[in-house]
Amino acid sequence: MINILEITNNFGLGGTEKTMQTYCKYLDKKKFNVYACGFLGGGPREKYIKDHVINILVANGDSKKTINFIKENKIKIFHYHNIIRTKNIRNLDKGKLIKVLAFCKENNIKIIETSAFSLFDEDIDCFIDFKLFVSKTNIVKYIWKYNEKVINLNNYSYLYNPIDIDELKKYKLSKAEIVKVKEKYGIKPQNFVVGKLGRADIWKWSDEIIDVVPYLIKEIPNLKIVIRALPKQKLSKIRKMKIENYFILLPETSSEKKIAETDQVMDIMLHTSRIGETFGVAIAEGMFFGIPIVTISTDFMQFTLFDRDNAQIEVVENDKNGFVENSIKKMADKIIYLKKNISVLNLVSKENTKKSVELFGAENIIKSFENMILDQKISVVKTLITEYKKSVIKDSMYKIFKINYIALTEYVKFILLKR
Repeated sequence: MINILEITNNFGLGGTEKTMQTYCKYLDKKKFNVYACGFLGGGPREKYIKDHVINILVANGDSKKTINFIKENKIKIFHYHNIIRTKNIRNLDKGKLIKVLAFCKENNIKIIETSAFSLFDEDIDCFIDFKLFVSKTNIVKYIWKYNEKVINLNNYSYLYNPIDIDELKKYKLSKAEIVKVKEKYGIKPQNFVVGKLGRADIWKWSDEIIDVVPYLIKEIPNLKIVIRALPKQKLSKIRKMKIENYFILLPETSSEKKIAETDQVMDIMLHTSRIGETFGVAIAEGMFFGIPIVTISTDFMQFTLFDRDNAQIEVVENDKNGFVENSIKKMADKIIYLKKNISVLNLVSKENTKKSVELFGAENIIKSFENMILDQKISVVKTLITEYKKSVIKDSMYKIFKINYIALTEYVKFILLKR
């Protein structure tokens, strides 16, 4: 048996924490003794993770406590998910992490990072045995940002974030059950539903699902927009546009059942983010339920005042299992096209379910991870920037200016409100 520690910053509601939870659940308990740690704190997922591990630690940034936990449980694999991989990294927290990594290295504990961020830090990366990105697009960004001379090209690959298909199957609704959920939400049978699901995070939010409404209602007067969850700062925009009657706004939740219900009332998911996606758990789960996805391209090679990712154009292949459009008008046209062509909508729906299970299913992903540990080798991926450039949609100079202006304005408002 191999003792493995699954560790991340905290047990919050984000995709990273959900991925860690899925690893804890699906790692083969006949081969692995699984432990978990929230290095900087706890969170709502802790109660779910506890069900799948031998022991759990909320370290609250205490490196000594973390090292003692590793010693006591004779950890052999240290698998961490995006610990402190942010631009606003505090040197104090980074120093604490380095102490833990140094202890692991000194004691021949294998260090594996699952990284959703294409960040290089020689103080941390020098300890890593294997680096696993959550998409091929992340690798492209990593190579593009950092000269290949400072990267060990033989120690990284990618594994998509695992989607808990068995869990999602539990929440699969019949047509009659979907009707009941729609009634509960205030959706009538004749309504055509476009939805978005995510956290109420103003820094991730992007306005496309609001801006597209005036275009859609010209052709789809029975439109309903379902959002879980809307940042409160955006309510005023909806009211100012006088389109609030088209919206059904649901609160943020950690309930997998409620999230699955929200997915299944949608006819189409319009999933966009100011910063793009490193993978897109909400997209992949929506795909399992057969929802066609419309998204945008957020090219990280163009200048913005904030960091962007763009893996959603890898998960949603344009004109195959959804659409990638950066123009609000073209986005509306694609939604209207699917509304009027039910046979195409159904075809995209089936393709999405198939792709979600085959490429993102937890059993397949985590089996690959286990094989990597047992074989002690990684499948090196050669991903060319030229391949990425073929699929990316670039924003116009005007739109880049607008994106940066909105981001700066919202940041200033946020700072002023804190005073």
